[in-house]
Amino acid sequence: MYGQFSTVINVPPDPSIDNDQSVGDATQLNLFDDGAIGDDFDALSGREVNIFGGSVGPGFEAWSGSVVNIAGGEVGAEFDAYFASLVNISGGTVGQSFDAFAGSEVNISGGQVGSGFNADTGAKVNIS
Repeated sequence: MYGQFSTVINVPPDPSIDNDQSVGDATQLNLFDDGAIGDDFDALSGREVNIFGGSVGPGFEAWSGSVVNIAGGEVGAEFDAYFASLVNISGGTVGQSFDAFAGSEVNISGGQVGSGFNADTGAKVNIS
């Protein structure tokens, strides 16, 4: 998928992402073992976040037009998927109080989702 992004960030070797951050438009962020994304990170429209390892702090938000793929690692509590976001979970761990809001799509084929998962009316959740 590299061709559709003007910027690709790989953490590591790139530095971990601090609290209250996002990344630029048309950016793919890949998180690997020993990497970290701080608290309250926002995946905005046109961004793709791939979590293969490492850790994401609490308060992670997937906004409209973003894609989040979780294949490993740990995502902290209070992860939110908003309208027109796409979240694919095939591995790893998502903390408690994960919310899928109306208009979001969440596909779960592996991994673990903590207690308090909530899917609003109008959210599309596929579990296989």
